[in-house]
Amino acid sequence: AHAERDRDIAMIAEGKDGAVVLQKLNDLQQAISSGRSQKGITQEYITSVVQQLAHPREINQGGDITCTQTAGMWEIYKYNPLYAVTLSSDLAVKGVATLKGGKEISLAASDLIKDTKEEVQRFDQRTQSEKVFQKAMFRAFSQERVGTYPSGHVVSMRETNTKLFVEQRA
Repeated sequence: AHAERDRDIAMIAEGKDGAVVLQKLNDLQQAISSGRSQKGITQEYITSVVQQLAHPREINQGGDITCTQTAGMWEIYKYNPLYAVTLSSDLAVKGVATLKGGKEISLAASDLIKDTKEEVQRFDQRTQSEKVFQKAMFRAFSQERVGTYPSGHVVSMRETNTKLFVEQRA
């Protein structure tokens, strides 16, 4: 596990804004270790943020209805890792983060409650940071069906029969 994490950190260091991203990750790690993070945020949070920065294609929606928010999370982590770690850090430490457009997203205590039902745990395999980020975005944009993400892509959700589709347009 340590070797895999070391490889992930090396990938992040070589990526866009690598040194600054690593410093923000270090600050987040210190906040979690010293108890300055929001109640319920654990070491799993920092581990999953590192994995998502190194491998954004593996960001998981789980069984929740957060397809648009998950697409937005992927966009942010893939194209702007500094913004991703800033948002994730702010949610974990301050409980609130401000998006570039000025809208706030916030952590809710219920985001960190682990469901004890076995069937729900099998259905929703998201990490702590995926749940926090996606649920915060869902609450902020629940009345809106279209969002513009940092890469300039527009992600919208449309319904056809009983299926939901996420469309991305440049």
